[in-house]
Amino acid sequence: SHRAPKLVSLPAKPDENERQHLRAATEVLVDFGFTPTSSGGKEYALSFDIEEGPINVDTSITLTQNGAEIARGEGRDGGPSILFDRPGVIRGSVEEAAADFEDHIERIAR
Repeated sequence: SHRAPKLVSLPAKPDENERQHLRAATEVLVDFGFTPTSSGGKEYALSFDIEEGPINVDTSITLTQNGAEIARGEGRDGGPSILFDRPGVIRGSVEEAAADFEDHIERIAR
């Protein structure tokens, strides 16, 4: 039986960091049968936020279905290493959020 694709609209205006790391979130979606699309107004929507502070970087990935949150991933990395490896800290935060997100998606996909 052919099921309609589960289209997920991607964030409309990601900043540079978010655009660079968005694939971490979209790969999880694709693995679980979702189809990311850049056009809005879909049943599912992805939000992806990287918040950079002076010490920590927090990443949150949220999937909503008709406006209701159905899966979320959170990641935080930081500490002294942010002073000399900010890109690495951002990546660590994103990877942690993507792993958490994947756990949640796996639960709803079953």
